[in-house]
Amino acid sequence: MFKKVLNIAYNNMTEIDKAIIFVGVISLAFIFFLAAIKIFGRGKMNNSLMKACLKLSSLYQYGIEACPLLGTLGTVVSLIANSINTSELQNSFLYALTSTLWGLIMALICKAFESVFELNGYFETKVEEESCR
Repeated sequence: MFKKVLNIAYNNMTEIDKAIIFVGVISLAFIFFLAAIKIFGRGKMNNSLMKACLKLSSLYQYGIEACPLLGTLGTVVSLIANSINTSELQNSFLYALTSTLWGLIMALICKAFESVFELNGYFETKVEEESCR
């Protein structure tokens, strides 16, 4: 059933859906980059690298938070755009739901990878440890 839903959502993709997926993919790229630094850069991180990682960390966290909000924006835009013409109302519900679906999917995927690599708060802690030294 989920495969069918994804197929429908893919076939009815709007510009906002593409923006959601773009934000999600960029957030995932930041997550993988920071995970590689965390895994392979132990003991080799200087203060400027940690601060740069902290900025990237805040960017991917923003992306995770932005995906569901963009999905909600797509929902509202789709419903408002076609609310005048009642014959198009059924299609606008479909577009609205697909935007919400893409936003939730991208946020869940990013959150899952963030949890797998245990990145939440990692670089904040490292920067604080360095500043205490």
